[in-house]
Amino acid sequence: MNFNIDFKWYQWLFGVISLILASFLTHEVFATLAESQPGTVKVLSLLIGIPLIIFLYLTFGLRSALKNTSLTNLPKFKAPVCFFNKSAHGRFYIMYQMRS
Repeated sequence: MNFNIDFKWYQWLFGVISLILASFLTHEVFATLAESQPGTVKVLSLLIGIPLIIFLYLTFGLRSALKNTSLTNLPKFKAPVCFFNKSAHGRFYIMYQMRS
């Protein structure tokens, strides 16, 4: 069996943070329900769940988005040419002109 794992270091970091947040959220939800405080579950779900969703997106969603983007299909960028122009009053102005 050959596995092709091409995660970057920051994707591993986001994945580990996601696992820590998921285990912490699961523990806190069950502990809060055991203490019969269902109102606290909503607050914990918001405080821990939103960063968990963000880190899960950074782990998996960003990977698939970067994998689908090909650098050869990007449009050609024409950088502007910058030069100084002296006015009749002796002041210098920066002028931009697009390359053709």
